[in-house]
Amino acid sequence: MQFTNGTVQEFILLGFEVGQLQRLLILTFFTLLYMLAMAENINIIILVVLDTHLARLPMYIFLSNFSWLEICYLNTNIPRMLLHLALSNKIISFSSCFLQFYIFCSLGSTECFFLSSMALDRYLAICHPLRYPQIMSPNFCYVLITASWVLGFLVYIVPVTLISKMSFCGPNVIDHFLCDHGPILALACPPIPKALIISLIFLNVVVVLGNIMFVVLSYGSVIVTLMKNSSKGNRVKSFSTKGSGGAVG
Repeated sequence: MQFTNGTVQEFILLGFEVGQLQRLLILTFFTLLYMLAMAENINIIILVVLDTHLARLPMYIFLSNFSWLEICYLNTNIPRMLLHLALSNKIISFSSCFLQFYIFCSLGSTECFFLSSMALDRYLAICHPLRYPQIMSPNFCYVLITASWVLGFLVYIVPVTLISKMSFCGPNVIDHFLCDHGPILALACPPIPKALIISLIFLNVVVVLGNIMFVVLSYGSVIVTLMKNSSKGNRVKSFSTKGSGGAVG
């Protein structure tokens, strides 16, 4: 365990505490899953990029970029986890741990904004079909995608910086296979700064709950619109059936 001025210089990721045979099975299983997930997402991106028609449709623009987000997600923690399983080397430096923490959480925030953008796309397509082509142009889609990436990586700068400035009294063992704010905060010396608590509450309320509410409201409006259109269609069909029946009578 290395300490400098009361701050650890490295962490130990416990990961999976299992025997040699179980570790080999877990390594094989997650390697196959990793390769399948990578292949699936890469194929989606290639299909969309090569098809000029799909590349201009908002739904497929979002889908291909979401696949790229998933690729980034996978490569943030899975390769290191596989390396730890293969070599039994569980040590990660302080800077690498916080870099992984920042990228992992930022990608999570980006995913929240992505889901809201995709919900907005479906809302406009179903609830405002006449205005949809003008509003949801490819350029506007890329604006939403860029904003999702930028906002996703901005919101976690403050909490990650505040946590990295804290002192860690030891032990330096993280009971996880990646660096996340919960396990890291569990190792920090008390008290936790109020600014950090406020920033984490802000993130949970605005980023997580805010996007969840937006997605729920958007898809709720879509469901209501579809139900109204369905009932109208049934009424029209009923009227036409009665009209034709009256004419025959």
